[in-house]
Amino acid sequence: MTRQMRALFKIVNDNGGIYGRKLTYIDCDDGPGDPARTRACYKKLVEQDKIFAFSAGCSISEDQYQADLKSDQIPAFAPCSLYQVEWANPYSFPVHMDMRQEGTATANWAADTKKPKTYGVICLNIPDSQAACSRVEKRMNAFGAKQVFKRTYRSGTPDMSGDVLAARTAAPDMIFDYAIDAFVGARFYIDSQQQDYWPPMGIIANHKTIEPLGGIIGDYPAKKGYWNNTTYLLWGPEHIAWQRKFVPENKGESHHVLQGQWIGEQAMIECMKRIGPNLTGSPSWSA
Repeated sequence: MTRQMRALFKIVNDNGGIYGRKLTYIDCDDGPGDPARTRACYKKLVEQDKIFAFSAGCSISEDQYQADLKSDQIPAFAPCSLYQVEWANPYSFPVHMDMRQEGTATANWAADTKKPKTYGVICLNIPDSQAACSRVEKRMNAFGAKQVFKRTYRSGTPDMSGDVLAARTAAPDMIFDYAIDAFVGARFYIDSQQQDYWPPMGIIANHKTIEPLGGIIGDYPAKKGYWNNTTYLLWGPEHIAWQRKFVPENKGESHHVLQGQWIGEQAMIECMKRIGPNLTGSPSWSA
């Protein structure tokens, strides 16, 4: 994401900037969903680096600074868009539906298309992931399916072999993966493959379609039945062509959020042009 943003801003700057002003992109790594590090990054970028906007990037703890965006009046363009609060925040401009809406959409598809009699869920231990799982449970229970398996994980969970064994015993027709953290889900898939287990109607996940994931989990899930509510290949050929030209080092690392941010950040740049030269009171801009 950082490489893509630097490439986008470089194109703008190489063409004279915006009314002669150049864009600077500053990043801060908040780790694997650590709220304390997320807040520390926010404080550094806003108070020390004096950014005028957040642009792209992604954090599992994005919900931690939504109130700060409003109080500091700093817009956040094209965030990872996981949380419902981002849609309610007038200073946040998400690029796809939040987890709760995804949970409803995924469960509707499963009930209408796969029609499982029993199901299981895996979730992450954060409120919006729990809420997404609750949406799944509400829809599936209304459909008449029985929940027979559920697990909640934290980011970095190293071993799920015992949970896979429990899933085998419970034998759900289908499992919904709302663990959000792609590599938590990957751990479950790898442990499932090692036990040669997969639910008969497959696993459906909230858009775990990042290209690097394929090299981690292999083709076992796809062969057994693996469903997602997003695919970068469906609507992304223009982005992939741009990536090959301007960010070739991102080859093999495409995903839906990266594409959404590519579109969202171009919209942000266009907005800055339309607003005019007095966008900020400072002679240089940082995002």
